[in-house]
Amino acid sequence: LSLADHTHDLRVSKAITLHQNLLILTLRKFSFKSHSFYGGITIDLSGIDEKALNVCLGDEWRHGTISHSLFARKITDPTTGESEVENCFELIFRLFYSARLQMDAQTSRAVARLSVSFAGLLSHCSRFKSGISFCLHAINQLDSCEEFRKETTSLRIKLAYFLRMKDRDPEAIEQCNLIDLSSLTNRQKQSVLMTRVLCYIDMGENNKALGHAREVIRIERNSASALHAQFVIAQNIEDKVRRIREFKKILKKSQKEDHSILSNNILIEMYDEEDDKLKSNILQDIMLHKNSDYYNFMRALSRYFPKNGMDKESIKNNTIEAYHFLSGQRLMGLFDRYHKKLWDIFEENSEYDNLIRLFRQSSFIWRLGDKVEIENKYLRRLDDILSSSPSRSLGYDMDSISYFFIRKEALLTLN
Repeated sequence: LSLADHTHDLRVSKAITLHQNLLILTLRKFSFKSHSFYGGITIDLSGIDEKALNVCLGDEWRHGTISHSLFARKITDPTTGESEVENCFELIFRLFYSARLQMDAQTSRAVARLSVSFAGLLSHCSRFKSGISFCLHAINQLDSCEEFRKETTSLRIKLAYFLRMKDRDPEAIEQCNLIDLSSLTNRQKQSVLMTRVLCYIDMGENNKALGHAREVIRIERNSASALHAQFVIAQNIEDKVRRIREFKKILKKSQKEDHSILSNNILIEMYDEEDDKLKSNILQDIMLHKNSDYYNFMRALSRYFPKNGMDKESIKNNTIEAYHFLSGQRLMGLFDRYHKKLWDIFEENSEYDNLIRLFRQSSFIWRLGDKVEIENKYLRRLDDILSSSPSRSLGYDMDSISYFFIRKEALLTLN
């Protein structure tokens, strides 16, 4: 399997994708009006929008029920591109806009309800970059409507989570501070406080993190957030034996309550602490949850895959799949690890065409993130490989080769 092969192997329903994209292309011909005149014919755009949503999200979207729709299954697949998600964004926002213009309160409420469900779906699928964009747009539309205060608050809670997952901790805390905690349920309060806890840990403000963690536990002890807070506190136990004992105690409760994401977080932490004889069992548990917790699956695979029981081809396929997903979500820490792993795999197997393609794709992401140093590092490594045998640059993907030489000249100029 080459990098190019995997790029085009979308493994999604081509018929549904084509249908959806044709609807979007039709919609983009018109302005944001509830009715448009085209060739003397009046077109009800809200009707088209609603039918398009039925195609994307199923007939139950008005009730906020989309988790079992074909589209939900599609974006759970990490190889599905972001354009699929963005198409759905546009349909949702267009329908809300036209419903407000037509003073259709019932459809407006349905779309507001759908927006919360859609943000939850993006969270479940680890699409954090898309989640930020969606929540910002949805909040902008709903925030001025008093009747949608509850939905706006739910979206802001999700936005804070997405921002934290993208390492934008100060912005996540800012969103948390905009939320009126007195209006929330206990579970929602705990969710907001746990976002603060994890942001403060990332920012190195451990005392603040522990203070909020204790507050989470005081609100309600028997919840996933409370267990997570206990885990955060346990991480600060200095004695390793006591620390591991506490991890196992919290893990047992978490698994009993089927909190799979929290359980995987604990397992990854335990992997670093446990004896080698237990590590394979720990890793196997995480790998079993690939479909339900893809983010932790990627974390585990990127850190430990040389030691697990996967065959080489399976490792390669999973690594390419995760690389493409991370390039779309711009999760730079994990992205850099996966780039390195793919580079090592391709170099070891003398897959020079894949190395050239890999450099081109990663270079684009690094340039967006202003990471010239790492781009320069791999450019020099690729230059050494090609220089050692000039004939290697012949017969490979010409676009990628041309891109390499353009970037080489540009970086040499900068240096």
